[in-house]
This record gives sequence, structure tokens and C-alpha cells, in this order.
Amino acid sequence: MKAQAQAGHSIRLHLKPYTAGKVYLGYYYGKIKALADSAQLNASGEGVFSGKDRLPGGVYFVVSPARSILFELLIDSAQHFSIAADTASLPNSVVFTGSQENIVFQGIPVIRPKRERQSWPRQPSSPPRIAKPIPRN
Repeated sequence: MKAQAQAGHSIRLHLKPYTAGKVYLGYYYGKIKALADSAQLNASGEGVFSGKDRLPGGVYFVVSPARSILFELLIDSAQHFSIAADTASLPNSVVFTGSQENIVFQGIPVIRPKRERQSWPRQPSSPPRIAKPIPRN
């Protein structure tokens, strides 16, 4: 598979109705949440999480510019794929292209506790730093 042979990670996003702002890719580390990457959305709500290194496999989540968790995804062997979502109708509107793991993940009945959209504490002057642990509320 070509996705497994490519170096680094590149996850393209298209999030409606956002027209700008920074979004984050986070992950769970025990009882805390941490950030792995960020992307700047353009006027069309498009952005890319990318880096030269592959991400460790696990359950990740996408965080809105308002710093609330929008939805979860899996990152494993496929690290070059795209996500499209209408944030007004989550999680049903999330569509993955190029990630068979996430297509399967979407079809699994929710057996874990339902996570409500969680707002992060706002920092007055700057967003959280990448890979900085985030205290759990």
C-alpha cells in the first residue's frame, strides 16, 4: 500500500462552516489530552496536519478553533488521508478518504462512554503549545 510507504504524515481537512482559524490534532495520553499538530484553516475551511515524522498509532481527536473536541479518529498505518466534515451535524457528517481504518472505526457501535464536546481552558494571549499535556476537566 502506498500510504504505508510514505514518510511523515499529511492529513487534509475540510471543515464546514469554518472560514478561518487554527485547528488542532490531539491525542490521549493516559488521563490527559495532548496536542500532536496544528493546522491553519483557509477561507474555504481547508487545512493540513503535516510533518516529516510519522505519528504514533492511537486514538486522536480534532479540536475546533473554539477549542472543543469535534470528533475522534484513528491513526495507524495510513497517515496520508483526508477528512471532510460539516460541524453542524457531527459525528454523522465525517467522511474519511484514504484511511480504511477510520472507515471501519466509524462503523463500530459506540461502546466507550460518549464524550461530550469538551472546551479547553482558554489562555488569554496564545493557544496551547504543541504536545503540551492538557489537564482534564
